[in-house]
Amino acid sequence: MSRLGAILHERFDVDPAAVSPDTRLSELGVDSMLSADMMLDIEDALGFTFKNMDLPRDPTLQDVVDLIHANLVQAGS
Repeated sequence: MSRLGAILHERFDVDPAAVSPDTRLSELGVDSMLSADMMLDIEDALGFTFKNMDLPRDPTLQDVVDLIHANLVQAGS
């Protein structure tokens, strides 16, 4: 979550202290187009490629963290 907060801060100038797992991307002004850019930033920062980028509608930051974790586990298999 802290790494995601840092990416949001760098990319969208979001205060990392203002985010929590239940914060929705829409609350941060991140629409679907910007979230695609964010996912590319996450791939670069963590050094992996998403195999699955399925997020629920209006995802929370926890949804994004869960997706990252699932992809990292899948990549390690």
